[in-house]
Amino acid sequence: MLIQIRSILLAAACLLVFAPASFGATVSWAAWGQTQGRVNPGTETGTLTFGGQTVNVTYTGEIAFSQTGGTGLRNWFLPASSYADGSIVSNAPNDGGIISISGPDTVANVFTFSSPIVNPIFSIVSLGQPGLAMSYNFSATPTLIAGGSNAYWGGQSITVSGNSVMGREGDGTVEFLGTFSTLSFTVTGGEFWNGFTVGALGTGTGTVTPEPGTYLAVLLGLLVVIVACRRENLATIFRR
Repeated sequence: MLIQIRSILLAAACLLVFAPASFGATVSWAAWGQTQGRVNPGTETGTLTFGGQTVNVTYTGEIAFSQTGGTGLRNWFLPASSYADGSIVSNAPNDGGIISISGPDTVANVFTFSSPIVNPIFSIVSLGQPGLAMSYNFSATPTLIAGGSNAYWGGQSITVSGNSVMGREGDGTVEFLGTFSTLSFTVTGGEFWNGFTVGALGTGTGTVTPEPGTYLAVLLGLLVVIVACRRENLATIFRR
């Protein structure tokens, strides 16, 4: 009987460990503070909100234009499937907020966070053109999360090589694993404009809070384990 109990507890522990990976974590996307036209160099400020904690984010670098989010504004990050994979990132940017650049520029574009953030997420719109490759060359190594065509301009997924994200009318999302106080990139190539926004999965504790669906998965998994042990009299086991 003790073996059955241990098996149930082991299965429950495995579910708690692995269930979060089965559901995308909710990204806090930057709420940018102002809409402005071309300025180089320029500054844009915003906030990232994690529950009751707010982290200020400051961007310095080239700005072709920037736009705050809000009702009725164009959402540049469509379709959502090109920017969120549903496994690591559950929610694409959706409020219309964006910073755009033209490139190239010899000055680094820099994000500074008032408190360290965990696993910054970077979504990109319209990087390059079909006949014109562009790249963002980051200070850290990105991992491709999602990519695909854009609802307005078509195109294809961005690609990643080393610390560079490249595109020929590229769209998608990358993640930087670790804890960051700053993140910067330079640009290779130039065009009319391409844009981006930044988000994160949490603050400097290194812990991402599981989605409510994760807890549901754990409960359902435990139910499966219990049903699988239906031939045992569980009531008798737990009375002993």
